[in-house]
Amino acid sequence: MFDFRTELQAGLEKLKLTVDEIQLDRLCRFAELLGKWNKVYNLTAITSDADILTHHLLDSASLVPYVREIHSNAVRVLDVGSGGGLPSIPLAILRPDLQITVR
Repeated sequence: MFDFRTELQAGLEKLKLTVDEIQLDRLCRFAELLGKWNKVYNLTAITSDADILTHHLLDSASLVPYVREIHSNAVRVLDVGSGGGLPSIPLAILRPDLQITVR
């Protein structure tokens, strides 16, 4: 059986990202809501939990080091064309210090 939370934590560790339990809970909840509302509004073509994990959450999380690298003092991020809240919502969960605008 696929343990989403365990796989998410392992994936984040591979990306060298440290998260607390609240962030992990929020990412899992976002994935759950994305799956739920995708059935109603077709937010993404990706539907399996494993693919949501790798193609959405971990892909979005992979931006975290680059945001630091591009501008270490960045305080604002603009996500234009954010379908289904990606990558903005995972980024906001992982970097609560940023002001993220989604358009």
